[in-house]
Amino acid sequence: MLADRTQVTSDEELPRTGLPIERERTLSSPFVLDARYGTRCSTIVMIEHSGATLIAERRFDSNGVSTGESELALNA
Repeated sequence: MLADRTQVTSDEELPRTGLPIERERTLSSPFVLDARYGTRCSTIVMIEHSGATLIAERRFDSNGVSTGESELALNA
């Protein structure tokens, strides 16, 4: 879900924040692909009932290409 680059297809569904409509389209997907402002990392935190926790992060460059991943396990 965090990697979803699908933009809103109907301009009527976009918020009216005062930004130009093209900018609103760019920012409408969960994963924002833009050279100046966009998704540079996606992080998830998973906590099991036992308390074991995993933090996983994936990093991206300005073209949306993965540049690395990190994981941290706590209380495992």
